[in-house]
Amino acid sequence: MRKLKLLTAVLSLLFILSCKKRQNTPEIITSKASVIQDCVATYLKLEAGQTYRVCNLTKAETFKTGEQVSVVYYLINVCNGGFREISCYKTPIKEDGVVYITEIKVQ
Repeated sequence: MRKLKLLTAVLSLLFILSCKKRQNTPEIITSKASVIQDCVATYLKLEAGQTYRVCNLTKAETFKTGEQVSVVYYLINVCNGGFREISCYKTPIKEDGVVYITEIKVQ
């Protein structure tokens, strides 16, 4: 009986240790969008209608407002930046979230 309890305990421990934690990796999204540059931030207006603020401004700073782009991005919850240092007194555009761009190019 003692060996059975020990075997059960060892198997239970091995089972628990063999489980991997699921990594919290972001979902990479590819889409077509229109760039919106204003004095507050840079935004992407997707074909589906959502508007997202770009966190990493340097990726999109060379594109002009209205330019059609193909973009690869993922949604983020926290962005340390994404607003221009020198901005105007303007209400920011209503956004549906914040994105981090991994790749962007003209269509």
